[in-house]
Amino acid sequence: MKDIAEDIGVLNPERALPERVKRLALRVPEDVMTLSIFTDSFDCVFRFVAAILYEHLGCEGKDFWRWVADSVAEYQSAQPELAQRFARYDLFAPTFARNCLNRLQLKNNRMMVDLEAEDPVDSLQFVGTLDNPIAQWARRATSTASGFGHETI
Repeated sequence: MKDIAEDIGVLNPERALPERVKRLALRVPEDVMTLSIFTDSFDCVFRFVAAILYEHLGCEGKDFWRWVADSVAEYQSAQPELAQRFARYDLFAPTFARNCLNRLQLKNNRMMVDLEAEDPVDSLQFVGTLDNPIAQWARRATSTASGFGHETI
């Protein structure tokens, strides 16, 4: 579930939802499952937070993004039962699709994406890709003699 922008959507098709909130379940193709996190959080919020921290506190962007990467990795480590999903929906992917939200807003400022459509992703406006600012701190699970370990690549 995400609630960073102006909407809420449950992206887990396996999750049974109560009838009164079923409208929040979104049908999203596998290849864009993480896009809302990359677009709404990384590009539309964190990018500006990083700039504000630099301007007002002198915090280097690289430090900020390392903190984000560490937070993601810490959460993933604390949820070992979800390891397959973390691998499937890789928040450390090298790049992500550039979803142009301003173009959507200009096209229809009342409903940027038709969540009731057969395929809501069809209404998105993609132009190129963006580098994932946390990709350089990706951690990949490796097996060690003592069991589960991490290796930074």
